[in-house]
Amino acid sequence: LFTLAAISTFAQIPAPSLEQIKIAADAGDPAAQDKMAERDSANAVMWYRKAAQQGYVHSQGKLGDRLLMSAQLTIGAKPEARAVLIDEGVKWATLAANQDDKQGQATLAWIYLNGKLVKQDFVEAYKWGDLSAKNPSFEFIVFSGASSRDSAILKMDADQIAEAKRRGAAFVPH
Repeated sequence: LFTLAAISTFAQIPAPSLEQIKIAADAGDPAAQDKMAERDSANAVMWYRKAAQQGYVHSQGKLGDRLLMSAQLTIGAKPEARAVLIDEGVKWATLAANQDDKQGQATLAWIYLNGKLVKQDFVEAYKWGDLSAKNPSFEFIVFSGASSRDSAILKMDADQIAEAKRRGAAFVPH
């Protein structure tokens, strides 16, 4: 009964308005900047970058994913401009993944599996995909970790799978 009362009490607390979120984001609050990125798609990269630079892990993962998708989808971009997006995207995705961010881990799994943005590595694709698939977030992740892991398995031998499992078991977020 106490739990139900507590849930009822919390359910009555209204979510912050867009105005409140914007004011907090402009004041430098990384959680509000992350929320602004979700609400302001035209400026999402800017908001994610502001929060990511303050160490907000969720934004680091989202920023890495956005930058890498942009590098792949931008038509007519100069190779140097794409390389900058790729380098920055890999940096943020790796930073987030190493802090146990599921988006960052799924992104790394996908890029290692794909092999177009980094050197193809099925062992790393499996490791990051498997880590992402454990306790997945409720957010929609375009390239799920489990999907990348399973695709990697189809291209691996028993020794590679054992190595990938060993690396995954040895992973310690930092």
